[in-house]
Amino acid sequence: MTTAMTGNIDIAVRTQVDYYGAGRYDLAGQMVTGDYVDHEAPPGTPAGPEGANAVLRWLRGGFADLSYEICDAFGDRDRVAVRHAHRGVPGRAADRKELRDRGHPHLPHRRRQGRRALGQAR
Repeated sequence: MTTAMTGNIDIAVRTQVDYYGAGRYDLAGQMVTGDYVDHEAPPGTPAGPEGANAVLRWLRGGFADLSYEICDAFGDRDRVAVRHAHRGVPGRAADRKELRDRGHPHLPHRRRQGRRALGQAR
């Protein structure tokens, strides 16, 4: 495995844990390219870091305590795939049950200059 590939995997893992899991909006510019498009986002979501932060606001609005655990991460050239478990309590009410999803496959993403370039590699 090349140093670049290892770096891409590390960044993909950091994107899930630090950006999405910890809600670090300030990392968007480091995690995604300016033309990044999340193909699972609602229509009209902008591209780039602004769009990534819109998706993160939506996720954290539904799960304020959202967290991620990495189960597996691998890559080939400019593609990286991460399998993760995530959990959180929906909404903000204390009586809601925690939701857990183990081993959720995160579809392969292309990496460019150490950042996510496309929402899904096609």
